[in-house]
Amino acid sequence: MVRNPGRRVKLSLEGGLPFVTIEVGWRQSSLTLDSVLLDTGSASTVLSADRLSALGIKPEPEDPIHRIVGVGGGEFVYCKRLPWVALGDCRALDVPVEIGEMSYGFLIDGILGMDFMQQVGLLVDLHKLEVSCGATDNVIDAHG
Repeated sequence: MVRNPGRRVKLSLEGGLPFVTIEVGWRQSSLTLDSVLLDTGSASTVLSADRLSALGIKPEPEDPIHRIVGVGGGEFVYCKRLPWVALGDCRALDVPVEIGEMSYGFLIDGILGMDFMQQVGLLVDLHKLEVSCGATDNVIDAHG
């Protein structure tokens, strides 16, 4: 279990938007995604199908499919549960994610939504451009 609630992770501003680096786990592997938008306006976390294919993640018949809509338009996504998603020391377990094409006209590996941020108690300092984990243990099961 990870314990270090004081460690802060830097945000990078790209086009005025906050981006972070996250790591995701799948089976016995992990993948670093360097260009992930930290988006309090997104209820859920959306990750790039192209990037996750490196872990062997692909749509399967039992995966739910639905349409999401945002400021950049709409797209169809499929849903999976990842064993874990981490932003620095903030790690959530058994995380539901939506996986899609993410063709928004600029390079983006994913959108880290409010679902993840609330699970880990993410603290965002926009003055210092840093985030840290506000959860006591830093490892949070998405089921509560």
